[in-house]
Formats: sequence, structure tokens, C-alpha cells
Amino acid sequence: MKMNWYVKRHHHNYYSLVEPYRVNGKNRHHTIFYFGRMTQEELQRINKKLEIMKSCNMKKYKSNKETL
Repeated sequence: MKMNWYVKRHHHNYYSLVEPYRVNGKNRHHTIFYFGRMTQEELQRINKKLEIMKSCNMKKYKSNKETL
């Protein structure tokens, strides 16, 4: 859940939640939600909630690209 950008020797972290999938054997990802810049506390809260969701065996999100 992380995108890195380097601009003139400055490192910026931008976060997004993505779902990986394959098309013709190639890795792709579908962006579910773009968070942008986040503090470390915000990132920890979201990661904790995502772990809880994974442990509850929630239904898998289906992207529109898989149905095409």
C-alpha cells in the first residue's frame, strides 16, 4: 500500500490501496482507493483495520477489469 516518488532528491510517500490480478500472465493492479500523503499514525490505523478485515474472511472485492 505505497507509492514512492522522487522529486529533486526529495522522497515523498503517497499511499493507495490496490488489488493485484493477472492478465495474460502479466501482473496488474486495480486501485481501490487513493489515500495520498499520510502520517505514520494514519498509516498504522489503516493497516490495523485491513488486518482485521483479512482475518474476518471478508468477500473478495471484484474489480470491473476481471469481468471484461
